[in-house]
Amino acid sequence: MPIESSAKSSRNSARLIGRLISVLVVLLVVACCIWWGLWFSGRAELSIGLGWATGLVLVPTVISVIVVEVLQSRVGQLAFLVAMTLRLGLTLVGTLLVVNGRPDLEIWNFAVWLLLLYFVAMAVETRSLLQSVPQQGVR
Repeated sequence: MPIESSAKSSRNSARLIGRLISVLVVLLVVACCIWWGLWFSGRAELSIGLGWATGLVLVPTVISVIVVEVLQSRVGQLAFLVAMTLRLGLTLVGTLLVVNGRPDLEIWNFAVWLLLLYFVAMAVETRSLLQSVPQQGVR
């Protein structure tokens, strides 16, 4: 029994690391490409909003992927709902803190980057999570 449990645990850890890496790589590539374009086009002020938005999307996404991995074996599909709610809540709280703490930040610029990166992260994470769910035949 302990050997089977250890093997299952290492598979789950490898799967979690793979999901985190895929989400992080996609988000960072998108953010870096946009930031690079803005910086070299002479619009460096727009990259500040992008930087804050990237941080506000990366942290909750990593937390939600970890929560799904930890809770999925215990509560099943409810883990996805918990993770999505947690990610949305953390992003909203972080957004309010950034907007109130950084009055020099252009709100529309920041909101556009935040929404774009949030939807990219959600799409990548959802795709990777759905691949891990056992598929049932359609009748």
